[in-house]
Amino acid sequence: MFWERQASRLAERLDLKALPDVTTAFDHDAEAAALLPVLRATMQRLAEVGAWDILATYNPEAEGWSPGMVEAWIAKAAETNAGRWATAVGDGLAATVADDPASATDRLREFLGSNTLAIALAGAFITEAVSFGRHDAATKSGLRTKTWRVTSTNPRASHAAQNGETVDIGDVFSNGLRWPGDHFGTPDDNAGCTCRLDYGT
Repeated sequence: MFWERQASRLAERLDLKALPDVTTAFDHDAEAAALLPVLRATMQRLAEVGAWDILATYNPEAEGWSPGMVEAWIAKAAETNAGRWATAVGDGLAATVADDPASATDRLREFLGSNTLAIALAGAFITEAVSFGRHDAATKSGLRTKTWRVTSTNPRASHAAQNGETVDIGDVFSNGLRWPGDHFGTPDDNAGCTCRLDYGT
């Protein structure tokens, strides 16, 4: 898993015995660049899976759609999300030191040894890629509406409130998102979201 390799690399670079300044030891751009190809390939595959979920029902011959059509969007989304990942990790590292400098070494070990942040971020990226793939296929298949559906037994209040909301396929929902996991949303919108969209003619 990427996070395990990244955490090991960061622990070595930070040298927890010497504990240099976290802000200078963490290279945001380099960490984002390391994740980018992994994220781009993974999001591309997930978008294709999402697309075929729609195509199988509404457009089994995939007329007007091909995997290459989503590559440019996925490339941009992967770049955005790689930057978001690097920012979240960098902020997490800095917070462990700022909260209690006296116990910084132990807190850094704890942070680097936990996969909580990685799971939350990866889950949001997965939801976005699958949702985008479904949306792109629905658009290219001539579908005209989309309806927000809550699948969780314990959804956040904002998503529960818009369960069943239907808009034109090119519009945004009342929360400002185009689909679940949309990277224009906040972490509060996207973390752990399992909502999905139904599409109609």
